[in-house]
Amino acid sequence: MKGDSVVLNPIENLTPKNGYNSTDQKGGVTHEIPRVHVQLQKRNNIFTVLRFILASIVIMQHSYYLIDGDSRNDPLNTVFGTLTSGDMAVDLFFILSGYLITASWLRRPNFKNYLKSRIYRIHPGFCVAAILSMLVAAVQSKSGFMDYIDSIHMSKFLAGLPLLETLGLPKSVNASLWSVAYEFRMYLLVPILGYLGILNHSWRVASLALLVSLYWCFGSVPSRLPGPGINFLVINPSIFLRGTTMFLWGSWFYSNYEKIPRKQMVFIVAALILPLVLYFQVGRKIFFAPLAGFLFISMGLTNSNKFSRWLDQRDFTYGLYLYGWPVQLICLNWLGPYKNVLALSLFSIVFASLIGYASWKLVESPAIRFSSRYITKESSRS
Repeated sequence: MKGDSVVLNPIENLTPKNGYNSTDQKGGVTHEIPRVHVQLQKRNNIFTVLRFILASIVIMQHSYYLIDGDSRNDPLNTVFGTLTSGDMAVDLFFILSGYLITASWLRRPNFKNYLKSRIYRIHPGFCVAAILSMLVAAVQSKSGFMDYIDSIHMSKFLAGLPLLETLGLPKSVNASLWSVAYEFRMYLLVPILGYLGILNHSWRVASLALLVSLYWCFGSVPSRLPGPGINFLVINPSIFLRGTTMFLWGSWFYSNYEKIPRKQMVFIVAALILPLVLYFQVGRKIFFAPLAGFLFISMGLTNSNKFSRWLDQRDFTYGLYLYGWPVQLICLNWLGPYKNVLALSLFSIVFASLIGYASWKLVESPAIRFSSRYITKESSRS
């Protein structure tokens, strides 16, 4: 899952009573920006640290799968049986994305610039990771490098990259990439909700999140939807509903966090209830997002520290997520008879972090800088 760093311009139009207002370039839409926005703008939070932890948890869960052949020994799956630790991490990624991307849109509700910044943030890192994952699979293939490459429908694979799809490649090539396509579809949902006026009323966001989660839980969700167009947008309906539920609750937390009581007892009660609801699919699908989201966002808004500030300057968390799986495949062979979940996880996190840092320096950061210069230039012309 990508690092959803939100780069925000200086705050304008301070209104002591209602928070911070933001007006688009045409001056036609005004949104109230919560005071917590200042913490995002000043990076006075530890969200990047939490993304690092979530990406590491995904790697750990994949280690169970690669060692055992399934996730039966995953800690959360063993205790609750309704989700794995990887499921939890991906859900929290979606919640955090909903929180941060909503902040980005409400600050500058300009669709053209918003879409360009999202594309430049997501696509370069994904495309490079997908190609390198394919090459790693080819190197490790028993049929030989060239035979594996020849077996791939290369034109189909390359055509899928702009769509954040790895068409023609088995999921085993990189089991982490699937979630990126769903997340980007959530990004496209935000402007729609904004233009419909839903984001301006938190109760509408909460109602929509609840309706989606209820349908995900109790509805007769098909495996596929009729029509190639809708299938392209939704991909897998059940996973789409899951991601939408998490993302919408994250969006709601952005606009409502300051209204939620943050007394110590509230945290304790939420932390005690959360494990109980996870024993049931109904609890996992309906109550996990608001409870876990509240605890997670609250932790993220903790004041930054030296490590979080260091990590903010070299945000390799997206790369850690993208490259964790192929690095694990290499480490699995390298460890040989000494392979176990702990060793595989630790070695993979270390080496994937190094590759993720290279991705940040060589691919992601240059793309973000280019995007920022382009958007600034376009804004100055208008």
